[in-house]
Amino acid sequence: METNLIEVHGNWEDGYVLDRHTIHSEIVGHNSSGYPIWDNTRSEVGEAIYQLKYQGNDVGVDELAETMAEMIDEQFGEVDAIIPLSPSKARAVQPVSLLANAVADELGIDCIEDVLVKNGTTQQMKDLSSKEERMEALLGCFSVIDNLDDVHDIVLLDDLFSSGSTMEAATLVLREYDKIDNIYVAAFTKTRS
Repeated sequence: METNLIEVHGNWEDGYVLDRHTIHSEIVGHNSSGYPIWDNTRSEVGEAIYQLKYQGNDVGVDELAETMAEMIDEQFGEVDAIIPLSPSKARAVQPVSLLANAVADELGIDCIEDVLVKNGTTQQMKDLSSKEERMEALLGCFSVIDNLDDVHDIVLLDDLFSSGSTMEAATLVLREYDKIDNIYVAAFTKTRS
């Protein structure tokens, strides 16, 4: 799968996104409610994420997982576990969980879904316009459940990376947990922030 690696900076050791989500967008009209209709050109990774997350099409999961696992191995070296970010919207199949488990399988490591938990629900981050609004909405929304036996270097994984505020809020909470050592972040695509 073709990628265009993007380094992302924050309160973690190192972080990367495989590619931009959308390469080009233009308005091609408006619907009956006056909302714009967009013609989007997505990256290869972006299209696979779009198909999985918004169309329920999981045919690209294996290739996405393999591509992400290669990047993690090359950029972060040996890690002990993948921790998926908790979703902001309930879906029958959670794309981040599905992807995190597939990436962990590729790497031969654990996917630990019950260490970082979201306290209640939050607004979808894509609906908030600034990083400050996102951080405000995220304050206090994560907590850690102490169920690790030993210290881990982890990859915090998400499907879409925008401003990084969700990753930063989760990293702040994970830094307080003495069984997490190094925190790396990875996402499949980066939206325009």
